[in-house]
Amino acid sequence: MNPVVGLFVKGFHMGGMQSILGGIAQALQTAGCRVVFLTSEGEEDDFYAPPAGCARVVVGHWRDEALRAVRRENIVRALREHRVDVLIHHLFDTPTLKDDIHAARECGVKVVVHFHSAATSLFARRAKSVGDVESLFAAYRSADALICLSRCDEVFFRALGVRARYIPNPLPTPPDAFRRKGGVGRSLVWIGRFSKSAKRPQDALAVLVEVLRTMPDATLTMLGDGPDDGELRRQVAADAALPRAVRMPGKVLDVWSELANADVLLLTSVYEGFPAVVAEAYAAGVPVVGYQLENLELCDAGEAYHAVRQGDVAAAAQAAVALLSDQDAWRRAHDAALEAYARFASFDLAAAYGGLLSDVLAARGAADAPRVEAPYGAILRTFFAHACIGRRMYLDARERLVGRPNSIRGCLRFILRMAFARLCGGRGRRGSHA
Repeated sequence: MNPVVGLFVKGFHMGGMQSILGGIAQALQTAGCRVVFLTSEGEEDDFYAPPAGCARVVVGHWRDEALRAVRRENIVRALREHRVDVLIHHLFDTPTLKDDIHAARECGVKVVVHFHSAATSLFARRAKSVGDVESLFAAYRSADALICLSRCDEVFFRALGVRARYIPNPLPTPPDAFRRKGGVGRSLVWIGRFSKSAKRPQDALAVLVEVLRTMPDATLTMLGDGPDDGELRRQVAADAALPRAVRMPGKVLDVWSELANADVLLLTSVYEGFPAVVAEAYAAGVPVVGYQLENLELCDAGEAYHAVRQGDVAAAAQAAVALLSDQDAWRRAHDAALEAYARFASFDLAAAYGGLLSDVLAARGAADAPRVEAPYGAILRTFFAHACIGRRMYLDARERLVGRPNSIRGCLRFILRMAFARLCGGRGRRGSHA
């Protein structure tokens, strides 16, 4: 049997997510599947086509009830016309996830949710009310499976009654013509979305300020854009030492040319699901200095990833200076990065997706997989390893959620109640499989 798989995504635009979706589509095709993309958005100025051999259907947005009704009709029509067997829903925190699952059920289609983040990012992204998180977990439990990007999160979700399966994202591949510059210079690079609450690009600027005290010729290239772009540019302009040391070219499609000239990548995120930029740095042989993200296998790569405590700008600067000032240390980190990339790239993505689809279509889920050791220890590790439920994350969120200072605490209590109920009551309730 060659199943038809629908991939539900927001749209196709320049960015890392489209590269990931293309890799997933290719893995599914290698596993013998036919792929159809269902997208919320239609063509726009920066529209990119789906991978070759993949159909595309625009189902529309959900901004009001009238649009939701039309969207549901379009989903049902697309699933039936293309005879989709399994829908992999990549909009894991959309308010209509539960409705989309019900629409698929109406067509007899199995549903897999792809969780493109870290488990505890729910408290950062959806902490407006406890009801938001409760609704999402109800949707996750009702799905036939949930794909997560770390083994820590796989255990976390399983222990809370979700059929979770660990499948990492496809790794980016450098072009055949990629060549690194010779030697080690003083070039730092930061790549991501200019979001001060999640990616913390302002910390990269603070790291550079510290580095410049020791290395006045150091530079920082910041690639990307986002809601805080203007504020960051004003921050650079206001510091006499930064304008000559910082380059901000905006969103850049050819990231490999930038990595070819970089010596160290800075990663200042509060949380990550599967940071493609780290994989790109490894592929380019560029060592990473970043905040601790213990839940992620990708950031557990020895000398390739120099981890410092969340928010410790001074330690990050010290680690960067140590690499930039020692040719031998940088070369060891460079070799470790290439080795890490080769290790992660050896994961057989097509086999993993093929196995998942076979289990889902045969009504077998992660709940039937071998028991994972110490699931509740993993839950605690998840809570304390993800920086977004630390004190700093809570204070940031409390400032954003004016009038609702207890929303994150409420979400945490909700998760702990679920864990306690399952600990006392066995497997606990699951969502409907109708």
